[in-house]
Amino acid sequence: MVAKKRFNPSVRNAKTFQKKKLKVGRTLRHDNATDTRVSVKKIGILEQLREGDEGTPAKQVETRHPQKGIDELVAQLGHYNENICRDAIHGVRLLFKNSPDQLRRHLRRIIPAIGSVIIRELKSTATRNQLKLLIEMVCEEPEEVISSHFVLFCGFVLTGISDVRSSVRSLCFDILSLLLRKYVQLCRKNREIFDAFLQLMEGQRKPENRTKLLDSLSQFVTVFGDEANSNNKLWPERTLDISFENGEAMIRSPCPLSLLPSPAYFHFPVLCPSNDGTTSDGTSPLMTRDGLLNCCKVLCPLLEAVIRAEKDADGTKFSSTMGRAHNVVSRLVDVSLRVFALQFDGTDEFRGQIVAMFEQLRRCPLTGASKRLAKKLNLLTKN
Repeated sequence: MVAKKRFNPSVRNAKTFQKKKLKVGRTLRHDNATDTRVSVKKIGILEQLREGDEGTPAKQVETRHPQKGIDELVAQLGHYNENICRDAIHGVRLLFKNSPDQLRRHLRRIIPAIGSVIIRELKSTATRNQLKLLIEMVCEEPEEVISSHFVLFCGFVLTGISDVRSSVRSLCFDILSLLLRKYVQLCRKNREIFDAFLQLMEGQRKPENRTKLLDSLSQFVTVFGDEANSNNKLWPERTLDISFENGEAMIRSPCPLSLLPSPAYFHFPVLCPSNDGTTSDGTSPLMTRDGLLNCCKVLCPLLEAVIRAEKDADGTKFSSTMGRAHNVVSRLVDVSLRVFALQFDGTDEFRGQIVAMFEQLRRCPLTGASKRLAKKLNLLTKN
């Protein structure tokens, strides 16, 4: 007879080599392995990246990013990672926020770096907003400072407005509108801007927003058709009377004279025709016969399409878009009348071509309802 073992609670009631049942996809836990993972709470030090003294109120303290040099920031503007590019754009803004003189010194490096960013597809709205703020900061510089970089910057912008990607076109079109507002004289003498803008309006890649489109058309006609600033020169002519009486030189001038209007910057004009897209005599392309014909050939059908699309069902109501369209037509008529006043061969034939282009606008129902606009259109037919 075999004796039974007594129950001992200190001994595990399990078989020595019991096989464990595992489900598919599960692994055994190695109790003898060292787990090196560490889980800690996140610590955010808010006061570390703040500027100001200890007694400065919290609302007046400005948070800043770690300071980087201009070389590192310019290099990071072309980084393939959009987050690093956005931080670099923000860093450039903070670096030159309170030092415009330093910004002027580094424009030759910043503008090419910005140009490579604007023709790049930016997926983040925050990056596009930061880029717009940086471009607005650059465009605060006067014309005599930006003139040496204007052709290069316009080259990037004009490349972007014809891009196949809609986000790039929209951003570059906004930048072009900003240049038309800020630098009227530089844009007015640039033939490439004139041709590229009309080519964009003639194609299928123009802005879909009608309000934005009409505002840009009004700005375009105003810049290239403004006769008040057509005779402005780099060195304006002034009358200076010098008389020697009692052994002393007396200088009389209706305005203060300065041999160097801007001593910090020197401009070396090239008197021969250049290939940079600017006119040699400073004449606007729109104030020429071929330029006005090309402009009316593109803008008149476009304005007619916008007016007919905005027409109400009963054809009696006017919207803000219609007011903008009438403003563009009125300014284009004023420019045409100024060109008619210039004496050149074939004026009658040229006038007939322009009147024929405006005739399609005259037939629009809402255009004819405006007595003021109809009266101005009738001025084209008068000799």
